[in-house]
Amino acid sequence: AFMVSTLTELHEALRHCHFTSTQEENIFTANNGAIIESATHRLLKNRRHFILQDKSCTTQLKDTEMNTINASELGKMKKGVSYFDSDKICHPVTIRPIMNGDRMKPFGMNGSRLVSDILTDLKMNKFDKERQQVAVDAKGNILCIVGVRSSNLCRITDSTKTILTISYVTQHS
Repeated sequence: AFMVSTLTELHEALRHCHFTSTQEENIFTANNGAIIESATHRLLKNRRHFILQDKSCTTQLKDTEMNTINASELGKMKKGVSYFDSDKICHPVTIRPIMNGDRMKPFGMNGSRLVSDILTDLKMNKFDKERQQVAVDAKGNILCIVGVRSSNLCRITDSTKTILTISYVTQHS
């Protein structure tokens, strides 16, 4: 991500990315969220910043890991990790990219919300949204937005014996 204050600075920053001068003018004056593509790159206007992405990276998804542990082994819960009562889950659990219309029941809330609305509230840019994944049970219910938010489904309780954890491999606590 980078910031520029003039069209000349934007042109200089994109010199080797194959954008036309018209494309540069269009993205400079575009609304938040606009994406312009050249033959080799995508440029996103994200609020006051520009985010440049090489086109070879667009489908690169993050590695997700799922682990099962005994409830007695659970130490301190870590940020970015979702915890579920494995015995209450309708297995198997599948990891997939988010899709239009995905809804979940976020932990601590009544009712359901669109996954896209949750990510927008967190000010996640479009490129990160494209890489975002969800964990889904065998019935198609979203258990979590991986690394971001857990659902109300299959929560761990005092009677939980086996815990399923879901997180990104690159997630640091």
